[in-house]
Amino acid sequence: MLDDANKNIELGTTIMKQDAIALNAVEITAFRNLIQKTDEGIVVNASENLTQIGGTAADLMKNMPGVQVDMEGNLTMRGKPP
Repeated sequence: MLDDANKNIELGTTIMKQDAIALNAVEITAFRNLIQKTDEGIVVNASENLTQIGGTAADLMKNMPGVQVDMEGNLTMRGKPP
């Protein structure tokens, strides 16, 4: 059992055999944050938003915090035009 008092365990000799059947494929997936703050500003990763499939940029912006889109598609961010 590994714990703070016993961090190292001697396992002796371990023999490993190759088994090509056990692993047919490896899939690595990763997700970026929907909203990222960078040195240049805020980046919205629309591809990470599942609700954006088939939507427009205005639809995406309607869901962003602090952003309002009026009926003509004009944006305001925190009450000010961008």
